[in-house]
Amino acid sequence: MKRIVLTILSILLGAFLMLVPLYYLLQGVLQVEQIRSALWHPLAVLALLVGGVLMLVGSTYISTHLVVFFFRRKPESPSA
Repeated sequence: MKRIVLTILSILLGAFLMLVPLYYLLQGVLQVEQIRSALWHPLAVLALLVGGVLMLVGSTYISTHLVVFFFRRKPESPSA
């Protein structure tokens, strides 16, 4: 039963951790599209791409390590 709860919890947390950066990326795209300057628009697009990649890689890293933390087996004590 504990494994099932941990599985459901890890799926929900992983989905949440992936939806948060996507929400901020969408908001960033909407803000960048309002920029009309020929100089600032490409720089803002580049900054949005770099920031988006960092957010998505970071959330993937946190999600996978969270799952590993949840499902790590306890080390067995040596029988001496």
